[in-house]
Amino acid sequence: MSITLDDGTILALGRRFRSAVDRFDTLDERFVAADDDAPDKLALAVAGMDAEHERERLFRAVFRRQPANMADVAVLAAHSLHVVRDLENAEPHHAISTGTLADRLDLLATALAAIVAYAAPAGGADLCSIGWPDLPRIVRCILARRA
Repeated sequence: MSITLDDGTILALGRRFRSAVDRFDTLDERFVAADDDAPDKLALAVAGMDAEHERERLFRAVFRRQPANMADVAVLAAHSLHVVRDLENAEPHHAISTGTLADRLDLLATALAAIVAYAAPAGGADLCSIGWPDLPRIVRCILARRA
């Protein structure tokens, strides 16, 4: 596992997320390969669950930060693509009944609002002139509810 210092950017979180994914995958492979009566099977399961929780925590943390540069925007967009892929593979009724659909749509809205808030001024565009009249308010409201 590589250690990446968190310099406060989304890019740093994205790199830490990737390390957490690799750690989970390695633990999962070891768990699957271990015999059922192996003495470390339970420890591998616990470590795998911890790695899975860390992976999810880092994934969500990406959506709570405001992009500061194009690398941050790229990470935010990449994480958003994973959300879309999850939704494409989800069973619609299950996604609705478990709240997964609403949660994932909220992540996408947050990502898009953050991208718009960064990209518009960086590209010389005024939010008031590039979308519906209430776009600035929508972006502010969505970004204000980030935890």
